[in-house]
Amino acid sequence: MKRVSKVARVIAAVLTAVFLVSGAWEQVLSAAGGSVPEEHWGSALLREALVRGLLRGYPDGTIRPDADITRAEFAALLVRSFFGDAVLGSVRGVSRFSDVDVNHWAKPYLETCGEMGILVGYGYGCVIPDKGISRAEAATMVDRALSVSGLRLSEAEARFGDVSEIPDWAAGPIRRLFGARILQGDDSGALRPGAPLTRAEAVALLLKGLDMLGRRWDVEGEVVQVDPQKRQLMLLCQGEAVTLAGIDEDTYVYRANSPTGLGAITSGECVRVVFKRGSNKPGVIILGNPKTGD
Repeated sequence: MKRVSKVARVIAAVLTAVFLVSGAWEQVLSAAGGSVPEEHWGSALLREALVRGLLRGYPDGTIRPDADITRAEFAALLVRSFFGDAVLGSVRGVSRFSDVDVNHWAKPYLETCGEMGILVGYGYGCVIPDKGISRAEAATMVDRALSVSGLRLSEAEARFGDVSEIPDWAAGPIRRLFGARILQGDDSGALRPGAPLTRAEAVALLLKGLDMLGRRWDVEGEVVQVDPQKRQLMLLCQGEAVTLAGIDEDTYVYRANSPTGLGAITSGECVRVVFKRGSNKPGVIILGNPKTGD
């Protein structure tokens, strides 16, 4: 997969202000907790996002994967996914957006997206942060974020059953994301551009974007040897042997979105690994060919 250069550094400052939280604020959840429903179609993706520290949950310990994601939540998830919290600009007293309160929990993320040109907003300078974001709006933001990251996608014919419903302002971004296989339709082949995006769908969309940037996996290779008793994996990664030893009991192993264990891993198959945040310990191990899912 083609890799692109790292994001050009932006003027950044470490966030030091304490944000007063209003509405549905997020908190960091343990990836090993019971917050991810394993029967959900996106359970492996959700677990991956939690391990990375991208997805955060609510004070009641839920992540609400099928709830509509708000524009503020999507901005926060996008910034964490593509750029990291280090790019958050210093907090200004007054937002560039007329309807973002000085104490809104997502103000730094919204401001950063605005500064990067990823989030433009509606008329009169408003962004309606707590409104659900549509699929077309999310696609446009992802396309802009990939461009800021240095990735220029080519357009392709968007083959959706409801292509006539795509607004003109989103047509280019949607054609580019469709051509890169980042954006897909539902089971009926429809995009539903005006429909709200769910939190699980947002995670899937952004992780595909990370894949295109070549930044999704900490380790990716072919299994040479597996020892479930020692909880150890040896992989061949771009011609080099890599050993993952002392894999924790709370490491999640998935095949085709179904949880399994180290004992299910066989020599010769593809393995992709996400480390626990701030460590070199596997947090999630995904089995199977990344292109076919086998």
